[in-house]
Amino acid sequence: MAYTLIKGSFHIHYPDNPLSGPEPDGDTLKFQPDHPHLLNALPRPNRAPAFNNAGITSIRFEGIDALETHFEGDAGEYHQHLALAIAARDQLLARAGFGDVRYFAHRPYKVESVEHHPVRGYILSAGLDTYGRAVAFVFTGEHPSIDGARIFLAPDMLEASLNAWMLREGHAYGTFYLGLPPELREYLRTSVQRAREAGLGVWAHVTATGAQGIQIDGLDTLQQHVLWPKLFRRLVPYFEAGHTDFAAFDAWLREDTRHRDDRLLLPTLEVGNMHDVIITEGRLLRLACAPEDVVIVPDDYV
Repeated sequence: MAYTLIKGSFHIHYPDNPLSGPEPDGDTLKFQPDHPHLLNALPRPNRAPAFNNAGITSIRFEGIDALETHFEGDAGEYHQHLALAIAARDQLLARAGFGDVRYFAHRPYKVESVEHHPVRGYILSAGLDTYGRAVAFVFTGEHPSIDGARIFLAPDMLEASLNAWMLREGHAYGTFYLGLPPELREYLRTSVQRAREAGLGVWAHVTATGAQGIQIDGLDTLQQHVLWPKLFRRLVPYFEAGHTDFAAFDAWLREDTRHRDDRLLLPTLEVGNMHDVIITEGRLLRLACAPEDVVIVPDDYV
């Protein structure tokens, strides 16, 4: 499958106004393309990319989902296992080439200062998501082809991407959408499986995919566990609503197939929904399969 090469620089800090700057985490960087029109020309389901005054925009890492450091719910801000979530962020930034990243004491996710900033690099993208973000494989350094070139992306070319590195080291979950070509998905899935078998990163702590599952009775215990971030983002509003067990969770998911009960291609190759891979009993929750074994069907797919 051909991807568009877009060169530019990665940013995690706005020197002139740092408190209005980015809040990087384990799967988020800001990107300043050398030629913004290349992003505008990418296929999109609806929204165009949004740029700030400096020409910087948001990108979404293809194929990975890192633990949440600060997820915005309706009633507050929530995190997953914080030490591991912060470790994922720090490892990503170090791997990208940022140095000595320091954060404000009173705004612990805002970057106060950083060395080696911005970082040159490029993305390979096949299009934008519904929020206008380029869904991309992310690379540092320079690419020999001209900006805007169409690059056929073979699986072994992913080796140098930050996406694949995060999966290989166990710093992120594999989360695959339907638009990702099967051969690339299989390459990334293998990276996840090897990291899990070696007990790297989150895989030394994850329990939701095991036979025992995890016990959750509210937001406090939810934030202590290691589980698929996409599921975590569904659980936050559920427990914000005052639930203390999973008795109503299945019905709650099914009420909203767009924002809660995502459509999935199941390991059986049947089309199902999020509720099909979740097993609950009382306060116990576990997944019936590994997250990387399902494929998420985008909301705009018909």
